[in-house]
Amino acid sequence: ARLQEEHEATRHAALQDRACDLASFNSRCAALQLEGAEKEAALQSEGAENVEALEREGAEKVAALERQGAEKVAAIEREGAEKVASLQREGAEKDAALAEALRSADEMTDEIRRAN
Repeated sequence: ARLQEEHEATRHAALQDRACDLASFNSRCAALQLEGAEKEAALQSEGAENVEALEREGAEKVAALERQGAEKVAAIEREGAEKVASLQREGAEKDAALAEALRSADEMTDEIRRAN
């Protein structure tokens, strides 16, 4: 009977040791799950921040390109307006020269008529 009691006590102690080991294992698993969840949350937060930063950067680049495009359009329009004005001045100068040549020709024609 005593042997049986010792055997039962040993078996009980072994079961308690296994129960403690299992509890310790479960505790480590829970800690690892918590750590994993915290890392996942941190990565998601970091990912969201990266997305926001990239969106901001993209919007800034789009705005810069739009400004550059508007500046180029304005420069082309200015250039075009300057060329039009220059051509109009040239045309006016040629018209004036032509009018002067016609007046001079008319005067010569009048002089020739008077001389005849």
